Amino acid sequence: MRGLPRQPGFGLSAARFREKLEVKTGTLEAGDALVICTDGLTEAMDAGGRLYGLDRLEALLCGTQDDDLRGAILADVTAFAESSGLQDDLTLLISRR
Repeated sequence: MRGLPRQPGFGLSAARFREKLEVKTGTLEAGDALVICTDGLTEAMDAGGRLYGLDRLEALLCGTQDDDLRGAILADVTAFAESSGLQDDLTLLISRR
């Protein structure tokens, strides 16, 4: 990624967006995936009020051999929040090499 995006993130002023932005570079090797999600996924709650969280998402990503990564993530977060349902919008972007 080179330079800064021309548009700010949703709900942020351009100046605030630049303050929060951390540019990273890397290379996806064959079989790698880049997963980007909104907080609707990580902040999904179970009946006890516990958050799905980044740790659970990371464990799923490290432990799954499923070719349908999208399906595996959505099935897991839906099962986690089953009794309370998803309370926020959820966006998931997966780029594979």
